[in-house]
Amino acid sequence: MAAHNWLILRLNRKHVERMAPLSKGALLDVGCGEKPYERLLGPYVDSYVGLEHPDTAHPREGVDVWGSADDLPFADDSFDTVVSFHVLEHTEDPARVLGEMARVLRPGGRLLLAVPFIWGVHEAPRDFYRFTPYGLTHLLGQAGFRDIDVTPLCGYWATAGLRLCYALERAARGPLRLPVGAVFAAIQLVAWGLDRIDPLDADAAGYSVSAVRPATSS
Repeated sequence: MAAHNWLILRLNRKHVERMAPLSKGALLDVGCGEKPYERLLGPYVDSYVGLEHPDTAHPREGVDVWGSADDLPFADDSFDTVVSFHVLEHTEDPARVLGEMARVLRPGGRLLLAVPFIWGVHEAPRDFYRFTPYGLTHLLGQAGFRDIDVTPLCGYWATAGLRLCYALERAARGPLRLPVGAVFAAIQLVAWGLDRIDPLDADAAGYSVSAVRPATSS
């Protein structure tokens, strides 16, 4: 992701900051990459374990445990908090992954997610799904989660601005060699402002999610 696409970084960080106080105890970060949000989540938890797939294309220095999200190498009831940011779309079987996250959570433990909705193909060929809030609620409910809260990362205007900037970035690298760098900040600033006035959040770039494994089975 190019550094000048600052708006998506700001949106993601804002949502993690909002959810961070819900974290507690032993935390597992599934698909941790470089652990970009450890500083935000760390003050609320007692331990922070980052799991990554052995075939990851991300830097490997921060990984604590190697494994697969659909077969987590941990015992039942091992963690109080599980987080996974922009990873679920890269798994072949999201329902199984969510079931594994529920399994390793202790009763009363919380899952925090972020997933894309209107977003381009990335990390190909390992990019399999996009999620609506209704699909997320269905999958989480099937996995046994309750108290499910799905929040849009942004609305139409921010999504449109972000997608336009990525299209311009591709044009700048292509045969046209358009000098677009100077306009990126203006596009994203206007998009962010319009989004705050009229979010139109049915067209979100993605969603953040909080859900709880019930303390007792229903």
